[in-house]
Amino acid sequence: MDEAEAIARADRLWESGRRAAALESLRTRVRREPADAHARRALVARYRELGAADQAGRYGLAIGGLTTPRERRLAARQLAAAGTGAAGLRAHLALPAGDLPPEVLDLVVEVERLREERRLAWGADHPHAADLGADDVSFAFWAVTGTLLAISLLAAVVVDLAGAPWTALARWIAAALVAVMLAGSVLERRRAVRRARAADAADWATAIVVLALGLVCLVPAAAVVS
Repeated sequence: MDEAEAIARADRLWESGRRAAALESLRTRVRREPADAHARRALVARYRELGAADQAGRYGLAIGGLTTPRERRLAARQLAAAGTGAAGLRAHLALPAGDLPPEVLDLVVEVERLREERRLAWGADHPHAADLGADDVSFAFWAVTGTLLAISLLAAVVVDLAGAPWTALARWIAAALVAVMLAGSVLERRRAVRRARAADAADWATAIVVLALGLVCLVPAAAVVS
């Protein structure tokens, strides 16, 4: 089907009341032949008849000067909401090969501005979202290291009672885990200070002292056994 036939078929569909089919026919033509300016103009005109300014802007951006400022703004909002990245921009707008029109370059800037506004607005509405994510990571860290420490200490006791030669390894593992927990405590205290939680910061400072003392005791013990 050539350009004239595609437009004529879409016109017949439109006049018979099958508007969705007419739009789909023109969209298919534009996607298959992005350089077909006549089909693109016909598609934009049909969208304007329907009052779909965002879609008129979306498909009209490939032709310089075709779209209105309002259509470009609405197309930018639609693109920002769609989450389409730069890699998918050409396909989303059904752009022909070659250099991008100035309107498209301006659209990219506007889309990034809108997305940044949405990120800032979401952050303002969810001020503790980042902290919640950090708390989840923190809980997982302490759960894992605490469990491993308990297992290593239990293994050291059991193996010690059995007279087996694995005691040194178990104690070195325990020392390594205490060192990891000590580093984690330092990071937790820094996070508490950044979040202006004085009580939490003091608790983590105490934990740092206790873990440091424990590490000082564990390392010589492990070295002696080995």
